[in-house]
Amino acid sequence: MPVSVEQMIATLRQRAAANEARHAARAAELRARIEVLAAAEDLRGVELWLIGSLAWGGFGVRSDVDVVARGLPIERVCAIETAWIFALREQVEFLRFEELQPSFQERVLREGVLLSAR
Repeated sequence: MPVSVEQMIATLRQRAAANEARHAARAAELRARIEVLAAAEDLRGVELWLIGSLAWGGFGVRSDVDVVARGLPIERVCAIETAWIFALREQVEFLRFEELQPSFQERVLREGVLLSAR
């Protein structure tokens, strides 16, 4: 039975919508797990922001988790990053706020999703 162009387009749109819904659900679940991890850490005096596609949209199959930390000693960055990678089973990248360019610091403050401020 031949398939019309309209049917093919409708099928492709349905598949795209289903993929988008799966990515959105995965992103929401991952954000919730990240909030639990952030709350569980001893982060007195540390601010954490979620940035990148998980915070700003467009999270997909190849996306990673991008976190900016202000006030986190450099020796703790690797330990926390590694722990989060194992806990989330996702690629995680921690950036130190103090090492970012001023323009990027401003974007983090303006558009980042604050996870913790202590």
